[in-house]
Amino acid sequence: MNEHNIVTADATAEKIEAIKQETGKMSVLIMIDHSDYQYANEHDVKGIAKVAHQYDIPFLYNGAYTVGVMPVDGKEISADFVVGSGHKSMASPAPSGVLATTDEWAPKIFRTTQMVGDVTKRKFGIKEVEMLGCTLMGSTLIGMMASFPTVKNRVHNWEEEVKKSNYLIDGLLAIEGGKILSEYPRKHTLSKVDTSRNFDIIAQGHKRKGFFLSDELSSKGIVGEFAGATRVWKLNTYGLSWEKVRYVVDTFQGIAEKYKLQVNRENDSNGSK
Repeated sequence: MNEHNIVTADATAEKIEAIKQETGKMSVLIMIDHSDYQYANEHDVKGIAKVAHQYDIPFLYNGAYTVGVMPVDGKEISADFVVGSGHKSMASPAPSGVLATTDEWAPKIFRTTQMVGDVTKRKFGIKEVEMLGCTLMGSTLIGMMASFPTVKNRVHNWEEEVKKSNYLIDGLLAIEGGKILSEYPRKHTLSKVDTSRNFDIIAQGHKRKGFFLSDELSSKGIVGEFAGATRVWKLNTYGLSWEKVRYVVDTFQGIAEKYKLQVNRENDSNGSK
């Protein structure tokens, strides 16, 4: 990653060359997250796919944090494989996921076993060899199927979801000492924030330490944050209404003012929404 914690096409080409020089072999697969789990930064997936194909290496698009929440076009990206996480981004039960590939790779990836039992002569022709163990069954599969109509519709609201994300981050940055570690403005609804210079300072002198923030938030009906975390932590606004996003911002700023932190409300740039 570069100094902005983003993986570029040029860096990918350099890594391919380094591996080739070190091992004497060409990489067999290149995989990259569109948005990573740590910062949810947007990496140059199209540029990386182009570099991969220039070296004749297949490219796997990891959409664990994108497939199911935003539009993803595998053809436009020029991906050979697209992977999605059911329980991370598709409103599905765990453990589940989806895999898509091209006509070129489908016969190999989705091949079924050709074995025949030497004693029973039993055939297992529907067993997909490359899917280790069994694929989805029962309630997990039904849960994923049930999520499809909602997921199919909600991806079209991605731009609005990102606006909410930026509204919340702007609200946190308006608090004295607020800092964001993810790229900014946000291109995703998941963000990594640094509150070590505001809420953590309060925690150091509070009898509840870092849990004071959890206490304050839960008293306002807000749950789900990392309990006890007041330094570096992650949050996600996806699926919240504008009313709830505003409420969260007002609550954080209200807590800050309660403990004598300065809040610059003029930074709420998206407040007109």
